[in-house]
Amino acid sequence: MQSEIHAGRGVIIAGLSDLCPVSIPTRWISDSDALGFMAEAIAVRPALAFDTEFDSFRRSYGFTLLLIQVFDGEVVYLIDPLALSDLAPLWRIMEDPAVRKVCYALGEDVRLMKTQGCAPRNLVDVQVARQLSNRTDAGLARALEEDLGVILHKASQTSDWSKRPLTEDQLDYLTNDVVHLFRLEAGSLGYRTDAYLSSVFAEEMQLLEAVDPAPHVVQLTRAQVKKYAEPAQEALLSLLKVRDGIARALQLPPNFVVNNDLLESLMDQRDAFLAAPFVRGFHPKVRARQDYRKAFLDAVRAIPDEVVPRVRTSTRTREEKVAFRQARLDREALVMNKVMPPLEASLRARYEEEVVRFLLRGVRKTIGVPEPDYAAMRPYQWALVRPYLEAALPAPGGS
Repeated sequence: MQSEIHAGRGVIIAGLSDLCPVSIPTRWISDSDALGFMAEAIAVRPALAFDTEFDSFRRSYGFTLLLIQVFDGEVVYLIDPLALSDLAPLWRIMEDPAVRKVCYALGEDVRLMKTQGCAPRNLVDVQVARQLSNRTDAGLARALEEDLGVILHKASQTSDWSKRPLTEDQLDYLTNDVVHLFRLEAGSLGYRTDAYLSSVFAEEMQLLEAVDPAPHVVQLTRAQVKKYAEPAQEALLSLLKVRDGIARALQLPPNFVVNNDLLESLMDQRDAFLAAPFVRGFHPKVRARQDYRKAFLDAVRAIPDEVVPRVRTSTRTREEKVAFRQARLDREALVMNKVMPPLEASLRARYEEEVVRFLLRGVRKTIGVPEPDYAAMRPYQWALVRPYLEAALPAPGGS
């Protein structure tokens, strides 16, 4: 069993005159008493640094929380969700708007926390702060190296975090993920000298808090919808649902049950599969269970006798198609020549390159189509673009 208190081998804290190893106390939290003690200790802190480790259909079925790291400035707490049935004491602190939560690139982590019933508040994403302070868009390891001279050892980055006990290297990796975040944030506050950039940061954090849990839904890909006519779509979706149900029962990623390419190949090889089923490509537990085999066989038998590729039909005349293509080219030219250049020039007169790149990320692609989805942009991006777009568009009724 993992010991409750782990004395780390030392974390290199850059910025000290001799770059000496500093031992960071590390506590392993795997029972309700330890969790309650930790919650009392960190609830009075004005700020916490945190991160999570999770599996998203990579080694097991589902979007699974495996570890939570919390640093209160003195102690790193490693919380084991696999051993704790109730994380409410921690979730109450994560939802407390009086406590700042310093993190790095936390979008997926917030989605996962919301599936656990926690809606974190007062988030500070240092990745966003860095870019608004004219630092490069970078992952945590690169940011630490660029800003603090800290080099993280990545050997444990792809660890199976569901395994217990953790190794010394894994424990050090988890500690390093959070112990530097306060200093990284302290060097990424340049945006605060500008009221507009401060408002952009606040909007980004509000949007981060508002992300959807994004539940798992079995559905066809866009390519599959384009490829198959409706009866074949229904048959393929049925196959995907059978696979998902078996994956859930076995607690395996669906692709471990049978991979996507082989599953889709059944659409064209129905009869060959029925003549010699489960010869290759299926998980041994599928081949060994009669009920799993039957579920797949029934779904394969439902595939239409002839899978006809979807024929894309259009009600547009040739002239309308030509007009549509021209409208797309005109829109691209409008954006490239009349909208983006003055907008970028205006921003570059006030801000440095990385800031401008952050403010306008994805904008060109979004507005460069005949029927743009303006809602796909951040509100502050739409506010930036709109005056230039309206100035470049022909007046109603104009030539």
